[in-house]
Amino acid sequence: MRQHFLQKLGTDWKLAAIVGLSKNAGKTTFLNWIVSKFADKKIGIITTGRDGEDNDLVGGHKKPKVLVPAGSFFSTGEKVIKREANSIKIITKLPYIAGGQRLWLVQATEQIYSEIIGPATAFDQVELAKKIISLGANHVFIDGSLDRKSIALSDEIDALILVAGASGGDLNYINKEISRIALLADFPKIKIPIEDYTKISYKLDNKIFTTELDSILNQEKRILEIADIDEAEWIYFPKAFTSINYEKLHSALKKVKFIFYHPLHIQLKYNQLERIVTKTFVLSKIKIDAIVLNSYSVKGNHLDCELLRSEIRNRFSEIPVIDITEI
Repeated sequence: MRQHFLQKLGTDWKLAAIVGLSKNAGKTTFLNWIVSKFADKKIGIITTGRDGEDNDLVGGHKKPKVLVPAGSFFSTGEKVIKREANSIKIITKLPYIAGGQRLWLVQATEQIYSEIIGPATAFDQVELAKKIISLGANHVFIDGSLDRKSIALSDEIDALILVAGASGGDLNYINKEISRIALLADFPKIKIPIEDYTKISYKLDNKIFTTELDSILNQEKRILEIADIDEAEWIYFPKAFTSINYEKLHSALKKVKFIFYHPLHIQLKYNQLERIVTKTFVLSKIKIDAIVLNSYSVKGNHLDCELLRSEIRNRFSEIPVIDITEI
């Protein structure tokens, strides 16, 4: 299954996002492995923020450098350019600032282990990826995050690779978190004819109404004050929907279908998701193309790699599961 995944990555996908369930999940270790498999092709490497620095800015622990094969494109800052001057070629100055410094697009003239720095927004990351592809890259790998503003929300992504590590929690935590994301990926896609997808809308008595609200945050009372809202066919939420929103609204809207712009906007616990699974729809979908496991923890609470691998592979048999300890 791992070989099949690599084959699809090499033939069907140009833009792949590598996202972690938690901080220090093992994304860079996996990124280096996947990059090494495509070292003979021209590729691009992007990150959301910073990756490959000597020490973690929060935990202070050592971090692995990013493998950049010869010919590969990556974005970084002026300090790295000075340090790697003999091993890179400057392509262009980029219109992004990160960590107080201007970013540049560069190309490695030989294989190096370096530090990459990328633009903060998903839109800018996709634009940068398109630029790299226009320069002749076959694939672009984005080291990203998994939240309601992440690169995982972009329809431009061809492959989504989920990385789960022991630094995030125990086996039970990893199991539940992957199950939660998998459940989000299963919500069916739907189309609704509304004029403004940035506003909360609802359908009642075969008519669609658009509110002035762009978020449900602290606005539950206003929703419940809408006449006959409990009889609505559906209600659409354009932004994040949290466990607090669920607790305040669900009992009053038991018969109402929920529609969300994107599954990652649904920030509910797994047991809450199970309760709304039959009445929830999304305008955009996500698909998990591979799960990467890392039994090592920077906190020292390592997991049994064989147990972790066996548990996740048995539970998610339809998804390629790659164990970092095996690669």
